[in-house]
Amino acid sequence: MKHWVKALVCVFSLSAYANENNEHFQQLINSAHLGDIYAQLQVANAYSNGEGVAVDNMKAVMYMSLAADFGSEKAKRILASLPASQSQAVRELYAESQLKQHYGYQALSTKIYPVIKGKTINIKRPKIQKKSGTASGSRFVGGTVLASSIYHFDVDTDGRVKDIEIDKNFYTEPFAVANILEQLSYYVYRPARRKGGNKQAVKAFGRRSVWGQKLSMQYLQSSEPKFLKKIKQMKKDAESGEPYAQYQLAMLSVAFPSLDMGRDIYKTYVKSAAEAGVPEAENEYAYMLMLGFGTNKNSEEAIQYLLRAAQSGYARAQYKLAREFLSGRAIETDEVKAKFWLEQAAEQGEQYAQFWLARLLIESDNELLRDPDRAKALLASVKEQQSYNPNWYYYAASTELHYKNKERGLSVLNEGKKLAKNYGWQLNEFNALSEQFEKL
Repeated sequence: MKHWVKALVCVFSLSAYANENNEHFQQLINSAHLGDIYAQLQVANAYSNGEGVAVDNMKAVMYMSLAADFGSEKAKRILASLPASQSQAVRELYAESQLKQHYGYQALSTKIYPVIKGKTINIKRPKIQKKSGTASGSRFVGGTVLASSIYHFDVDTDGRVKDIEIDKNFYTEPFAVANILEQLSYYVYRPARRKGGNKQAVKAFGRRSVWGQKLSMQYLQSSEPKFLKKIKQMKKDAESGEPYAQYQLAMLSVAFPSLDMGRDIYKTYVKSAAEAGVPEAENEYAYMLMLGFGTNKNSEEAIQYLLRAAQSGYARAQYKLAREFLSGRAIETDEVKAKFWLEQAAEQGEQYAQFWLARLLIESDNELLRDPDRAKALLASVKEQQSYNPNWYYYAASTELHYKNKERGLSVLNEGKKLAKNYGWQLNEFNALSEQFEKL
């Protein structure tokens, strides 16, 4: 088997991830276990060449077989190059391995992958082979006093907001968020503003609003020259085909309309970066495809991109995928799979995942999933982040109802009810929970 191990060395170089105790390597292992073919190949190579990690031919063989199981042509070619006796031995080892039983394609298809119209999705792989860098807003930290934020709203059938979250935040101070949300909720989403003035149910999921300072380009040139210089460099990087720059520029074009880059920048560069395998862009492009925003609506393709980003270990995509399992709008509802993906994201510190995991543990239809003690701890951990959201107070009060803490529960509930009223929300659920407390 030694000649095969040597062949593996030519597959990829993994010096940046090779230490088993390295956080990045552990993330790579996690992605491999979620079905990311690129990660599976990288892990196989790490164990085969021993760069920074002890050589382990058995693990190398198993992860290469895992990649082949998920359809990697490269892995199949390498395994096919083995002598017949060794090839048969590898197949038998993999067939009986814990790796296949827990993380093989069939296992993940059953346990964690979404289903559309009764069939398992076949995942399309990204065009690029290397995933590196970051698409976060850190490029501009300290570079500007400008502020912008992008919000997502779930809207009820009467046009009122029923849930909110900050999708992206570029330098907006916490004290400003509540005021912005109140204005957006009350003035943009209210019964009087139904689409076309008709009385039919409005779109109830994924509405987006952007709050950003409307400043002239002349002002930016005189007051924010460093910011514009960075934008100029990012444009050059994006035009040269750098996918992370393309994604970042696309999102800045949405967040800062004053830059006047045009809608085509967003549509073109998000798609290009997503096709190149940038997880953040895959997540954003899934949003576009799901709603038909800037492209043709395609729910199945949207889920493919979202799952691919989630497999890469991108916590935000894992959270969004879980929300799809809970909503049932594009895939079959499955609270067990939703819980799995929420936990994946929550473990990485994704606070919206922690919040929604708490909600699931409180109100799941499956009694086996309910866990009020854990839900209460999760709610406490995101209290500061969710202080603007009336639903945090509603679910925090729900845990107090479980423990029959009437005084504490009503106090928290009334605080949330007051906030919801300021936002112009429907109060039926708050009132119903209040009645349950009064019966204690």
